[in-house]
Amino acid sequence: MSFEYVRIEDGKVKKSTDDSRMRDIGIKFFEQAKGLKFENGTEKGIDLILSDNQIVGAEGENGKSWCGNRWTGHQSDLFKIGRNTLNLEHRKWHYWNLQELSGKYKAKIWWGKHNPGWNMNWYFRLNNQEDQLVLVPASSILDEKKRTILLDRQVRNSDEPEDWICIFQEYVETWNKQPNGLWVLDGQYYGPSKDECFEMWMEEKRLKEEQKNKRLQEISKQNKK
Repeated sequence: MSFEYVRIEDGKVKKSTDDSRMRDIGIKFFEQAKGLKFENGTEKGIDLILSDNQIVGAEGENGKSWCGNRWTGHQSDLFKIGRNTLNLEHRKWHYWNLQELSGKYKAKIWWGKHNPGWNMNWYFRLNNQEDQLVLVPASSILDEKKRTILLDRQVRNSDEPEDWICIFQEYVETWNKQPNGLWVLDGQYYGPSKDECFEMWMEEKRLKEEQKNKRLQEISKQNKK
């Protein structure tokens, strides 16, 4: 199941690289759930920085292809290793000074560079509905017993194989948004079920095929002129 990540705000389409909404949700989450006050980081740096200790940060990600509850959907054991995992691609490893574990280009550009918050930085990720947030502290990312490393694995929304640090589910904090708007650790999940996600995917697939056929018809009419 692969969801196209397109967001519309104020009548304008936002690019998938525009993570301002994710950052805003992250700031509010950390303050409510952890009592930590974060602010926006730099455009090309870590997404959030701790207001009173700016060497500490939090790197976030939108769940472009993850619908509903991560641990009941197809993303739970994405790489078929027999264990549910949260997966962290090599281009982000430098926030924990682990870049030299990968030989990929986007990891190599950080070789020899040191991130001062490496042993304190957080990683979090939102699902497509923005009602589930999974969170991992640096201590779990750095602990070899809590992770495995997979090399050259390609996912559907990537053009090339990537290297991954995979954190086992039992070491990932799962926060679900409740009807009152509060985030609760291991709280009940109120979003779409696995079956509902499948129906959404089928509808998206139908609409894409419809748009594709419409475009082909337009091209055919233009060629006949």
